[in-house]
Amino acid sequence: MKGASISMSNEDIIKDVIQEKVSNNEAFTAFDITQKAKKRGMDQRHSEVKDLIHEIMYSNYYTYQRIPITIPGVHSKPILYYPVDYDIDDYVPMDRIDNFKQLVAKTDQNLYDDDEDENDFLW
Repeated sequence: MKGASISMSNEDIIKDVIQEKVSNNEAFTAFDITQKAKKRGMDQRHSEVKDLIHEIMYSNYYTYQRIPITIPGVHSKPILYYPVDYDIDDYVPMDRIDNFKQLVAKTDQNLYDDDEDENDFLW
């Protein structure tokens, strides 16, 4: 596989998330997998793991269909993986704006030291 090196623990988390989604007959994109994997402790960026997610889906889950979809605010056309009997119009993309707001809030918390003086930046 090309790209960033992915730790075995991160790969295991990704595989577990994919297996869970497939077992529940859920539709998903690689971004959906990445976000759920991060909540379980994966510590790599989507750009570093998306190729692995696609490789796993192409190699192991032949019963899943795939189609490029349009998601408002996303410039690329992500691949939607879905079970054969799934209506792709039922897919609801993750709220990327809420994810961005959470990331900004988390980053803002780390800009200040713990004496709660917001004028005291940690650079």
